[in-house]
Amino acid sequence: MFVSPLWSVQSHVPTVTVKQTVIRRCYALGVHAQAEAYDEVAYGDLRFDEVDWSDAIENVRNRGDRTRRPADFDIEPEWATEALADPRRLVGSAGSRSGLTVKVLGWSANAPAREPNQRGRLLKVIVAPKDHPPAGRWWGATAMDANDADRRRYEEEP
Repeated sequence: MFVSPLWSVQSHVPTVTVKQTVIRRCYALGVHAQAEAYDEVAYGDLRFDEVDWSDAIENVRNRGDRTRRPADFDIEPEWATEALADPRRLVGSAGSRSGLTVKVLGWSANAPAREPNQRGRLLKVIVAPKDHPPAGRWWGATAMDANDADRRRYEEEP
């Protein structure tokens, strides 16, 4: 089954891609994520309408090979995009040196469960905005299985 590298969170319909060079331009502008907001937009108010995975699709799908840790969970881009749409998602700065990326902890109901007799998985997704201030269009940078600390944080939030 072919999966488009760019998915609309709302409808999973492929849309037009924009190249990674915009991230480099944004870096040159000195745009940074702050503790509570990104470009003066509160993290809780950020929209994730569409995500372009075209530059990261192979790294996300082959995380175990890339990290040389076969136990690392390989992610399908649609699972990561689904995590971004989670109404309970937690959003904040990814803490990158560039200050351009945002970290999202969200639930993907379609990702394989960690435990038998369960459904879905909590994922950590890193994205960078295509627009400044962010207007709902993002580049997918990477995605991974949430670690124990991420899971505790997600479960503790109301």
